[in-house]
Amino acid sequence: LVKAVARDLYHQAATVEFLSKSQHIMEGGKTQEHVIFKVQLVDVKDQKKQLTVRNMEVFKPAVREGFQISADQFCRAFPYHIIFNERLEIQQCGRMIQRVLNCPICVGMKMSELFDIVHPIMKFTIENIRTFINSVFMLGVRIYKNGHRFTLKGQMIWLEDIRHMIFISSPRISSLTELMEMNVFLSDIPLYDVTRELVLLNQQRIAEIDVAKQLDETTAKLKLTSKALENEQKKTEELLSQMLPKKIADDLKNGRQVKAEKFESATILFTDIVTFTNIASACPPMDIVNLLNELYNRFDQKTNEVYKVETIGDAYMVVSGVPDKTDRHAQPVADFAMEIVEEASKVRSPITGQPIQIRVGIHSGPVVAGVVGKKMPRYCLFGDTVNTASRMESHGVPGRIHMSGSTAKVLMNDDKSFAIFLMEDSENKFDGNNTTVRPDVDNEPSNVLLAVSAFLLIVSVMAGILICIVRQRKVGTINDDEIELEEPNCVDETTKLTGDKNAL
Repeated sequence: LVKAVARDLYHQAATVEFLSKSQHIMEGGKTQEHVIFKVQLVDVKDQKKQLTVRNMEVFKPAVREGFQISADQFCRAFPYHIIFNERLEIQQCGRMIQRVLNCPICVGMKMSELFDIVHPIMKFTIENIRTFINSVFMLGVRIYKNGHRFTLKGQMIWLEDIRHMIFISSPRISSLTELMEMNVFLSDIPLYDVTRELVLLNQQRIAEIDVAKQLDETTAKLKLTSKALENEQKKTEELLSQMLPKKIADDLKNGRQVKAEKFESATILFTDIVTFTNIASACPPMDIVNLLNELYNRFDQKTNEVYKVETIGDAYMVVSGVPDKTDRHAQPVADFAMEIVEEASKVRSPITGQPIQIRVGIHSGPVVAGVVGKKMPRYCLFGDTVNTASRMESHGVPGRIHMSGSTAKVLMNDDKSFAIFLMEDSENKFDGNNTTVRPDVDNEPSNVLLAVSAFLLIVSVMAGILICIVRQRKVGTINDDEIELEEPNCVDETTKLTGDKNAL
């Protein structure tokens, strides 16, 4: 490397000669080697550049003869210098050295008693210092102040004429915090010393690091907050989608105004629990909540083709044809009605343990739908169709589906596979134009109707027999004497009486 530098930069040939090699035992048992080489120029190719090099070599300090500077002025100019002899005895030091040591320094005090060589790692001897004279030295004060050690960083210079070593240094401080810990001020550092700029620059860097750290922490918190906000927004959107139809929820989410809309034809279903008032009055509130949760969870699993409008107490309301218009709106509601009747039979009453029964009412007609409220918006249906469907449910038969004539007409037009049975003429009960009908799952009359018919037949036969017996007894009590009675004919319900006194 030395030869390459001499050739490329100075256009000269250089030789490197090995002079000596020594080893030093360091603290901790480590060995340090010191090798001395002699570098000598042997050839000059460029005479002009050789002259330039020679001119550089003859530069000497410009000093007036007899000019001297006092020791006091020198100590003021270099406040962090120390001059010591070959025995490491201090001969002179700057004014800040005593402040750093926090004790007065007398001439003749040992350097090794006041300082340790932090770098390079070696024993504190004049021979070691002269060996590593070209290294940067760092001396640490042996006396700790507030738990901190003051360190001086500088250069060792051998004064050959007086056989003394001078250590010109500056405090090794990198921040304002260290200045305060060491009880040192910026004014204690000479203006020419770059340590001032390093302290201020490092302080600015520390401030920037703190700001960057705070920014990173804030960014991390912001990311977490943003993620939590996204999760909450998703929950809000899901909740809004459960409360409102998806199309309506999207309009509200995007800030669009949702206007009320009229639907010419839709099918509405109402259902409630039979004897729910008695169940609620006889059961703890928690049992009622569990009952409704189990029932409504079963109902909600069946709302695939219908829209669940609301639940109030034991009332459950769904609609088809709203908010998405469709001509085929009666069949999904009828399918849903039959499914929930079956599902309700799987839920047990907390009082009797028997399956609960529900009433179901269905009606088709025009409705008006819109969003009501801003803080807690609700999608509501209005119109006579809603009222009629509610009355169909309240006048229905437990365990059966009560359907209006208009719904039956729409249903039969869409799907003729439903079995619909006439129950009674509903004229003057609701709107004067409907016939109350009942859809059944099977195509044949239900077992309930057959049982009722058989029961009525048996009752009529038993009534005829009782009438015959009663009339026979009455005829026997009219004549006190001997009266000839003809046996009554129960078939044509005619009785003949003979006797002298009375006749019926």
